[in-house]
Amino acid sequence: MAERDGRDARETFARTLPGWHEIACRAEQRSLAAGELIVAQNVPGSAVFFICSGAVEAAYRAEGGERVPLARIPAGHYFGEMSLLTGERTSAEVIALEDTELLVLDRQAFEAVVEADPRLARHFAETLARRLNATNVAIWDSERRQHALAQLFRREHEPLQVISRARATRETLARVEELAAGDQSVLLCGEPGVGKTLIAGLIHAGSGRCAGPLVVADCGRLPAETVGEMIWGDETQPLPTRYAASLGYLHLADRGTLVLRNANRLPPPLQERLARYTAAPYASSHDLPLVDARLILTTTAEPADQALQPPLRRAVGNRILTVPPLRERRRDVLLLAEHFLAQLPTPDGCPPPELTPAARRLLLTYDYAVGNVEELREVVLRAAALATDKIEAEHIFTGPTA
Repeated sequence: MAERDGRDARETFARTLPGWHEIACRAEQRSLAAGELIVAQNVPGSAVFFICSGAVEAAYRAEGGERVPLARIPAGHYFGEMSLLTGERTSAEVIALEDTELLVLDRQAFEAVVEADPRLARHFAETLARRLNATNVAIWDSERRQHALAQLFRREHEPLQVISRARATRETLARVEELAAGDQSVLLCGEPGVGKTLIAGLIHAGSGRCAGPLVVADCGRLPAETVGEMIWGDETQPLPTRYAASLGYLHLADRGTLVLRNANRLPPPLQERLARYTAAPYASSHDLPLVDARLILTTTAEPADQALQPPLRRAVGNRILTVPPLRERRRDVLLLAEHFLAQLPTPDGCPPPELTPAARRLLLTYDYAVGNVEELREVVLRAAALATDKIEAEHIFTGPTA
């Protein structure tokens, strides 16, 4: 296979490069193992490298040591001509992604080949112009992404917090730690208002992606006619690449986590795309790297519910967590109620209204089946608005609101 790939790459060079015979005669053949460094970053350009078989990856090494992949370069392509022609230092490092065969044309041999066939100089100049144009597009794309992120995100200064004493919640948090340790897609099930988005945030915060973006989108509120474009961006690509013509939520969550609320409301074809995305390995056969976003899906359906289509089940495997409703953790009711009251702004530092025993009993006996924690929060805030220094039973109104 490698021999055939090498033959195909040489045939490609022979068709596209003027003076290829002269290049092949003067170049040095070099074999590299996967992971081996070919070109270091920030060194003077010294050669042009022709990939006869295998593949390499160009990556930028930041000052803090972080390595940012830029492009995968397959057999039949070459690299290194830019720094050789401009005389500047290399802007990225290049390593072999797999066992790779190269032809290396050093500066002296390069100048001799160009002198022997001037058409080669024009070819490299045209290639350089195309790559500079691609760089300008990438810079524009990066600025566009930064603008989109600035519009979408605001920094949260308070850490995510779970207020609970209930055993069911402790068991849920133990499962959250297990899921955060991995990097695969997750499905969170539970009634409306139980805190699935909060749990998703905790999984993200405890994962290796915590420094990346956390993007939340509600599939139930996205327009049906554009939901695919809003999630994937450029829908012509089978999988989202980092340099797509248009951006979607997956691009904004690159190197972070995308939370898709009510994912079961997506049309079946889009659920199938989600399953294919989660099954795709990050190292792809594309020249441009794929978007690398972890997916956390939420639904109000039970895991055994038929509303969960097979694609969603394939996407998450057995990584399913059901968040218990508030009526199954009544020990949390008063704790949460006091937490909501403590967050209320009060004049001149006065304490928040106090729950009387009758109000406490009423809060404990209601099941909050409409909205769980969110419903409790609305009940408490409405009671606080009606009360003065004490919240009595008559200040508490439960049940659906307009």
